[in-house]
Amino acid sequence: MSLSIEHKYHPKERALIIHVEGEFKGINAVDFEKDILGEIRSGKAKNVVFELSKVVYVDSAAIEFLFSCAKVCKDSGQSIKLSQPRDNIRKLFNILRVEQIIPIDK
Repeated sequence: MSLSIEHKYHPKERALIIHVEGEFKGINAVDFEKDILGEIRSGKAKNVVFELSKVVYVDSAAIEFLFSCAKVCKDSGQSIKLSQPRDNIRKLFNILRVEQIIPIDK
C-alpha cells in the first residue's frame, strides 16, 4: 500500500489539516516532508492536525517526521495534534509515549 498525504488550510479556524492515508513510512514521506514543513513554517495556521484514521502502518522515520513537525510548531507558537489513529497505531504511539510530545485525540 502506498502513502497519500493531502493538506488543506482552513482560514476560519486558522488550521492546517493534513490527511495521511496508507503506510506512513519515512521513505515515502520524504516527498511530502519539505512541502508540509514549509506549510507549517508559513505561520498561516495556528493549529496543525494530522488526521490519521486511514493510516495502516507507521515506522520510526515517520514518527521522527512528526516530532520534527512538533518542534517547528512549538518554536513558532503553533499547536499540533494527531487525530483519529487506528487502534494498532494508537497502541504503538502509547508504547513509544508519543503523546508526551504530541497530543493525540481520543
